Amino acid sequence: MLCPSIPGHDVALVAGSKSGDGPAIMGNLASHRSDTAPMAMESISIRRRAVRDFPPAYFALVMATGMLSIACNQEGLLRLSWVFLSIATAALLVLAGITLLRLVWFPRSVYHDFRDHNRGVGFFTIIAGVTVLGSAIHTITTLFTLPYALWILGISLWSLLTYSIFAAFIMKRNKPPLRSGLNGGWLLAVVATDSVALLTLVLLPDLRSHVATMLFLALAFWLCGGMLYIWMISLLFYRYTFYVHLPSDVLPWYWVDMGAMAMATVVGDLLLKRIHGSPFADLMPFIKGLTIMFWATATWWIPMLLIFSVWRHCVTPGPPVYSPSYWSIVFPLAMYAVATDRIAELSEIVYLHVIARLLVYVAITLWVLIGLGMVRAILNLFSLEEVSKDLRFT
Repeated sequence: MLCPSIPGHDVALVAGSKSGDGPAIMGNLASHRSDTAPMAMESISIRRRAVRDFPPAYFALVMATGMLSIACNQEGLLRLSWVFLSIATAALLVLAGITLLRLVWFPRSVYHDFRDHNRGVGFFTIIAGVTVLGSAIHTITTLFTLPYALWILGISLWSLLTYSIFAAFIMKRNKPPLRSGLNGGWLLAVVATDSVALLTLVLLPDLRSHVATMLFLALAFWLCGGMLYIWMISLLFYRYTFYVHLPSDVLPWYWVDMGAMAMATVVGDLLLKRIHGSPFADLMPFIKGLTIMFWATATWWIPMLLIFSVWRHCVTPGPPVYSPSYWSIVFPLAMYAVATDRIAELSEIVYLHVIARLLVYVAITLWVLIGLGMVRAILNLFSLEEVSKDLRFT
């Protein structure tokens, strides 16, 4: 997991030539020269450099795997849901450990990432990863204490990171232009906000007190996420249509444009189920209308995202090089599958269940391919470390 992509040693998802540029939000490890002598002279090991340059947005792996676990459980694929839940839990622990190491060893790198318009928004994947995993654990195991602890952690991280990141962006003097400083990764703020609302609603039936307060909190977070989406997608669509857009600008994070709305759809559906008999019951028509609008918006994005992807890979042919940003494709697909299944129940349109199930299998296939790319990247990192050790002792 330490290796996003190493220039000169990229790992393709399938065997073949290399292609594509790494997305700015994920970043790259420091360049490795092809000649071996300078590598032997480097004062910092490859593994420590990997920790130093570790992308904050790597927690998208937890988001994707946790949501895929929920989607599999929804489709009756119970063994697979347990497998993905176990992997998501292990991934969260490993990624949290790497992040803590980075804070201790390289606090300045973390500080620079925090203030960077591209890498800074990657910290929102930590919030979403924690809360999506909490929702998956409660949905599949019916445990309460651990998901509740993750809810406390998630809402604390949301309060800390949301305001500090955007305050840092606003107050910094040297800011990038819109074209290079804004991308689909910004919508991770929406996903993080809605994921807190989702876990709140998932836990709600097991609460014995403050039920109305928690329901209001979930409603407020859901509406806040919708507000953030309107702000950000307006800027993003302006950037897409009025600035020169190259195939190399088409990044996997574009899929969050759709995933954010799919997440809002699932939260809206749960609100409709939880709001009966509450002081907010009069809002049901309003919530139902917004929920359907969110799903329709997510659906609108899918053909456009497919067009973007074809355009990108037709201009730069060859298999895609592994990057952690590819997990941001799996998460929206799994999220949209869950959302479509919920809309099928809400609208009583049976064929939508079929679409949802097909999308789960597509998401599983992509997860496996990207996972193989990640494993090869990690093995490549360790092999480079061994080469570096051998050179230092020659």
